[in-house]
Amino acid sequence: MRRSSILVLLVAIGCAWSLGHTAATERSVPNPSSAALELALQYDFLVAQDTQVGDISGKKHHGQLRGGKIVEGRKKNAVKFEGQGAITLGDTPENLSPQSRPLTVGAFCKPASADGVLLAMGDKENGFSLYLKDGVPHFAVRAQGELFKVTGDEPVVLEQWVHLAGAIDAKGKVWLIVNAWPKASVEGKLVPRTPSEPFSVGADTGSPVGDYTTAMHWHGLVQDIRLYWGFMDRNENKDQWGDWADLPGCGCRK
Repeated sequence: MRRSSILVLLVAIGCAWSLGHTAATERSVPNPSSAALELALQYDFLVAQDTQVGDISGKKHHGQLRGGKIVEGRKKNAVKFEGQGAITLGDTPENLSPQSRPLTVGAFCKPASADGVLLAMGDKENGFSLYLKDGVPHFAVRAQGELFKVTGDEPVVLEQWVHLAGAIDAKGKVWLIVNAWPKASVEGKLVPRTPSEPFSVGADTGSPVGDYTTAMHWHGLVQDIRLYWGFMDRNENKDQWGDWADLPGCGCRK
């Protein structure tokens, strides 16, 4: 075989290997929009010693309960707030930082007032907040001071159970989810920095994340608070929604 023919053959083999290796590498990189969910925090009020609320996710993000009490909720225990108090963490460990992460966060609740923060993390610079204003659910995200907010299309019914959640997908779009149904979305951004104020339930205890000026203390019951890393898609994550948002009429379980 001529030397020129051998060279051409070697070049062709090299190109084929390179293309195949590149394709295999690309196939091995996970799609961030379809990455598996990771439970980062869950307060289910199974164990409450004095004021400590245990995190049953296994991540040990235990909270401190002040100004509320553990009562019977819907099929499990809940915490009852009467316009004061909150569950707070002392700090934000690295594995609870939402920096550059898609996430889904929310809880079951039975609101007794049309205004109140269900949960929050961060301040007016970076963070997120899920809250009621005039009875309408809102989910707000701050990214370097820029506010991205989604608003529900109708108020919740007071003194009735409802499941509220907010999410940020891998592209930064911000979502509001009510009883497992997406209600609104807006183009936004991932939280770019670790928020300066830790996760809290029942109030925004520091500098406000959303469009309110007070701590907006919650009135009513709250149960099964969860924070997931990853966007909980209604179609791809039916089992998770079915476990978390099992309400009559929510369409989560047939």
